[in-house]
Amino acid sequence: MVRQRPELTGWDWVHDVRRALGDVSVDDISEVARAFANPPPGVTFTIFVSTDANLGTWARAMDFEFVRRRHLCAPTPEAALALLERHRAAISPVPSSM
Repeated sequence: MVRQRPELTGWDWVHDVRRALGDVSVDDISEVARAFANPPPGVTFTIFVSTDANLGTWARAMDFEFVRRRHLCAPTPEAALALLERHRAAISPVPSSM
């Protein structure tokens, strides 16, 4: 999707993966990171909605694969949006358009 619409690399993303099935490999993450390789200036965020305690470690590791993109986890969609707002407010005085 971001290869067809490169401006999406500058968006913040919230992914609810609580019902996801299957595994994601390091190669899968690297492929997605390559699609996000040329983002616009500024920090962006991906927040995974999950109660998996191990996903936070994977999210932190993903930070090193992506250019100017932070990966975080939250247990609910509401918590993810609140987390995004806190992180956005810390880097910009203008709130995001959530």
